[in-house]
Amino acid sequence: MKTDFKERYYEILRGYVETHEEKYLMRSEELGYELVKFNVPPEDIIELHEIAVSRLAKELPAKNMMESVGFLSTPLVELMMAYGLAFRQWIEDLEKSKQELMVYAQELQHSNELKELFADIMRHDLLNPASLIKGFVGILLEWEEDEKKKSMLSNIDKSNRNLINIIEKAAEFAKLDSVTEIDFSVSDLGIILRDVVDNFMPRFEENEMTVSLEFDGQYL
Repeated sequence: MKTDFKERYYEILRGYVETHEEKYLMRSEELGYELVKFNVPPEDIIELHEIAVSRLAKELPAKNMMESVGFLSTPLVELMMAYGLAFRQWIEDLEKSKQELMVYAQELQHSNELKELFADIMRHDLLNPASLIKGFVGILLEWEEDEKKKSMLSNIDKSNRNLINIIEKAAEFAKLDSVTEIDFSVSDLGIILRDVVDNFMPRFEENEMTVSLEFDGQYL
C-alpha cells in the first residue's frame, strides 16, 4: 500500500480524534474514493486503520487515548462507506463501458458489412466496362492485319488486363481486416519499366521521341 495513503489516513484520524470536526470525515470520504481508484483491497483499509491507531497510541497520552476510543472508528466507517459507494460506481461504469463497447462492436460490424457491400458493387460496376473492352479488343485483334494497329490493340488489351487485375485486387484490399492477411510477391522492376515503355511507345513515336532501356538482368 502507498505510504501516502497511510500518512493521510493518520492525519485524518488524529485530526478527528482531537477536534471532532466533520471536515476530517469529508477527507475520509475522499480517501475512500481514491483507494478504489488505485485498486486497494478492503483488507488493506483495516490495516490502514490499525497502523494509524497504533501511532496515535504511542503519540497521545494514555488519558487522551481513553477519552478518544469512542471516536476512533468513525473515520473508518466513513472511509468504508465511501469505498463501498465508489466501488459500486466503478462496477456501474464498467457495465456501462461494456454496453458501449458492445454497441460500438455492432456498429463496427455493420460498417464492415457496408464496406464489403460497397467493394462488391464497385468491383461489379468497374469490371463491366473493362470486360466489354476486353471482348471488343479481342475481336479487333482477330480482324486487324496491319501490324502497327495490331501492336496498338495489343497494348490496349494488356492495359485493360492490368486494369481488371487492379480492380480485383482493390476489391480484395477493401475487405482486409489487417495487413497480416496480405500476400506479398516478388516483382521485377525491369519488366515493369519495359511494360511502361511498350504502353507509351505510340505516344513516343507521335512526338518523335526515342526511349531506350539500357539494363540487363533482374531488378527484384
